[in-house]
Amino acid sequence: MAIKAVHYYHETTIKEHLPMIDSKQLNELQKEQLCNAILYFGDQLEEKVVIDVLNDRKPMKYDTATKECLLTGLLEEGHTHLSEVEKQFFENPSMKVMFFNECVQTKDFSKAGKQTLKAVFDKNYTNVKDELNKEKNVEKKLLPQQYK
Repeated sequence: MAIKAVHYYHETTIKEHLPMIDSKQLNELQKEQLCNAILYFGDQLEEKVVIDVLNDRKPMKYDTATKECLLTGLLEEGHTHLSEVEKQFFENPSMKVMFFNECVQTKDFSKAGKQTLKAVFDKNYTNVKDELNKEKNVEKKLLPQQYK
């Protein structure tokens, strides 16, 4: 049922946003990548992006200066550099991962931009690591002594 649901999501999303594309001609990976591009690019989705996705090229949504500004916003407490739309965008973990993937592919970051990117990665990695450590500590407290 899960596979059917994903297939249905892909078919309806592509049909709604890209009616000129015959999704039956695409493999499942291409459908997933197109749906991700539709979600990630939103209103900025252009024919060039669709062509890039279908040819397994990684399209870029933001120019380098915008990426550096967004990274700064993600790094600071309260995200004051981010608009409300950007804050909502980055609340979605999938969108944050796609943005990070775009940043990793960017070759022309300034030295400060590279440092900010590393700091954002370190901050996000530390949060995940801290959460995993908290879970392990809770498990240790909850498990009977014999299972420790």
